[in-house]
Amino acid sequence: MPTVVVMDVSLSMTRPVPVEGTEDFQRKHLAAHGLTMLFEHMATNYKLEFTALVVFSSLWELMVPFTRDYNTLQEALSNIDDYDKTCLESALQGVSSVVQQEWGATIPCQVVLVTDGCLGIGRGSLHNSLSSLQQRSESNRFPLPFPFPSKLYIMCMANLEEAGPSRVQHKIVTVPYAGRTHSRRKGRTSPGSQKQASQSPKEENLRLSPPHDSRTLEDITPVGSQLCSFSKSGCLLQKTVPKKGGSVLPILDLKQLNKYVRVRHFRMESLRSIIASMEKGEYLAFIDIQDAYLHIPIPPAHQSFLRFAIDQDHYQFVALPFGLATAPRVFTKVMAATMDVLHTRGIVVVPYLDDLLIKAPTFKDCELSVSITTDTLSHTGWLVNLQRSSPTPSQSLTFLGMLFNTSRGLVLLPKDKALALRLGVRTFSSANLLDLSGLP
Repeated sequence: MPTVVVMDVSLSMTRPVPVEGTEDFQRKHLAAHGLTMLFEHMATNYKLEFTALVVFSSLWELMVPFTRDYNTLQEALSNIDDYDKTCLESALQGVSSVVQQEWGATIPCQVVLVTDGCLGIGRGSLHNSLSSLQQRSESNRFPLPFPFPSKLYIMCMANLEEAGPSRVQHKIVTVPYAGRTHSRRKGRTSPGSQKQASQSPKEENLRLSPPHDSRTLEDITPVGSQLCSFSKSGCLLQKTVPKKGGSVLPILDLKQLNKYVRVRHFRMESLRSIIASMEKGEYLAFIDIQDAYLHIPIPPAHQSFLRFAIDQDHYQFVALPFGLATAPRVFTKVMAATMDVLHTRGIVVVPYLDDLLIKAPTFKDCELSVSITTDTLSHTGWLVNLQRSSPTPSQSLTFLGMLFNTSRGLVLLPKDKALALRLGVRTFSSANLLDLSGLP
């Protein structure tokens, strides 16, 4: 689950803390020390999770974007300056903006707010924000609850005497999902608003549903096998990519449609990040999702944009097709919900689109992780391709075209690729090349 750490850097955080000894401590020093220990704990136990650091006073600033490099987060704590008065509403708006820009409104996120309990003064104070709730419009509503599933943790740097009725006390608040639109009068959810929003063409391009659909997967996945037979008839497919086992991957030619689709930046795993997370001696397993994109249905209002013709017959995709520019991001966001379930159960799984890499320190732990992962995938509606998976734990596994040998702590090219590379080098070196050494 992504984490946003929000630290108060207003002048009230510079108040001294009475401690024994000659060294002077301020509240911001205690906060930085506590967050440093938190980052060390997360680096040890949750190194695959992304964390961002935001600071605030009357305004907010993103100090460190979402990262797994906890050293960068710790270094940023030592470079924080002091600013002006406290404005909690500004901090919450900053969190909402950072999370939605990076993860959208469907990925659960946890927020850790570190403050001294000062509510601010004047127009930006929390008292002023709460007193004006009834006069606010929908476009200027208070940022809580967040428009994404979240947990808000408030850590107050104050003692019991200071944390009076007007102060924010240490507590844990579970914020419910507020993805539906709200009524302007009383802030309640409109019963038909979710359905209307999902069908509105002004909403996010090709708004998709999670894999929990009224149709069974048997109604969706046959599209893949049908398209494989279509590919031989010269239909409007951009290309077909051969896959292991002799099958082909049909890709619909959506170049014209992609010109009008807004492609948003999103974060996903890479070969570099996977290699950086490897530890020597651990066991690996690999799970492949069958017909990955075809698990995600397309709303009926948008299916007409995904039509193609074969002779006199016209077809349209009812599931997410290969070739759509936003498909990788949509699939990654939907899959992230299942990954979050696995991470909360202590399973270390690294997803790369439909390829899932499972890691564990021992053979039995990895075997148990594979069993829990396959059961969770089946329960949440995903089909596992056992023929292309490697569910047996091993210290030597090929993943994303590279050979991971954890017993030796090496990442190597597979033998077939190494031989092909050597042959290519020999062919290039033996070719007749033009000698340019005599040119001025």
